Amino acid sequence: SQGVKVSKIVNLADDIALNLAASGIRIEAPIPGKAAVGIEVPNKETQSVYMRTLLESDAFKDHESKLAFALGQDIAGNPVVTDIAKMPHVLIAGSTGSGKSVFLHALICNAAINYSPDELNMYLIDFSGVEFNSYALHNLPHARVIAPEAEREFGLSILNELVEEGARRMELCRNNDVSNIVDLKAKNPSLHIPRLLVIIDEFQKIFEIENDLISREANAKIHTIIQEFRKFGINLILATQKLPTSSILPKDLIANRVVFKSSPADFSSLISLPINGKVPQLHTGECIYNSESGSPYDNHKVQGFLVTKSDIDKLLNQISEFGLASHYQRKHDMVVFRGNELPEFRNRRIAKCHQTPSDMPESIGIYLGDSISTHETDVCAILRKESANNILILGGEANVAQRIAYHAAISATTSHTDQSATFVTLNFMRREDTLNEEIQSVFESLPFSSQIISKTADVVESLTAIKE
Repeated sequence: SQGVKVSKIVNLADDIALNLAASGIRIEAPIPGKAAVGIEVPNKETQSVYMRTLLESDAFKDHESKLAFALGQDIAGNPVVTDIAKMPHVLIAGSTGSGKSVFLHALICNAAINYSPDELNMYLIDFSGVEFNSYALHNLPHARVIAPEAEREFGLSILNELVEEGARRMELCRNNDVSNIVDLKAKNPSLHIPRLLVIIDEFQKIFEIENDLISREANAKIHTIIQEFRKFGINLILATQKLPTSSILPKDLIANRVVFKSSPADFSSLISLPINGKVPQLHTGECIYNSESGSPYDNHKVQGFLVTKSDIDKLLNQISEFGLASHYQRKHDMVVFRGNELPEFRNRRIAKCHQTPSDMPESIGIYLGDSISTHETDVCAILRKESANNILILGGEANVAQRIAYHAAISATTSHTDQSATFVTLNFMRREDTLNEEIQSVFESLPFSSQIISKTADVVESLTAIKE
């Protein structure tokens, strides 16, 4: 009735829930823009929200933006649709089992359905090692980089690449006398500049070592991307189970927040509540969407739509079939990085200068392993025709160091024409080492003169012969 204080209604939340036999209620006091108080009572039976329902809704199909994205349904069952271009960056938080990962998959599927690979490219980076692998296995044509098992160094290399790309786009806009990527493409229709959707899941792991070089550089790069490149088609989505404490997170610069069930500290850090407001009880898949930097008057409860593993695989198969039927050719090769997977030596990426053998090459590429970055070639040491140009390999795990040294020697053979070099191997491995027998057979099969020395007494004689 008139004259009743809002605080009195809010304090009766538990009593109202008890009388209604509800698991919990949410009080919106007051409802933004209205002289009324809203009381949200959950349904007794939960219902899933499916992607098809939202994508076929009038709110989505009639949305004015080409970059519309369906978040889910509000408490009234109405579709919640936003614009990626206007967001343009999002911070997502949610504990294990909250629905955060499903939300990310829904976002990816939504984007893949509505935009062609020429319109939108994706960077899918995950530090947990459990997401995004399906997109790599199905060769998602929209994906430029997929890292199902990312490492901190790789994450930093992605941020460096995005900063370079953002600077390039800014220069293009400046040279064409426009201020954003939309006007740039309108002025130059033939210019290929897709929007970049960058999703980094469990991004807090970049900052897990407090104030080290990677943490500091990553923090600076994220600030640069958010502050300087929002008009140039780079959308950054940062997702986490727990907000990092060892870095200055630019959450004040990211107006759009999506918060699932999470710790009270993380929730209150991202979402402001009305006076005397309590942290809402969120079920799996439910989130609070706020587009006003966490303002207490812009909190919208949303039920995200459900996307299962079967749905994802089915969609990716359909996209793959469509790509084959239309003879689609990628503009960029997809980079897939799995930090816990040993690279295959036969698949090493060799620099062009080392691909043509010679009788006396100016330099020899010694390939040591896969690059923890988005470089076009793998990590390579260079041997040149000069004194004191050697390589020393040390390793805490003997088998790893031995394998690196073995592959380094084999990679040197690709720089020489047949019979133009002599390979001398000092092999002091134990007989039971698996690599020991492989070395013998491989070097004997190579079209070069080779010596394998396993006795200490023969080392001095061999080295003296080489010196002479």
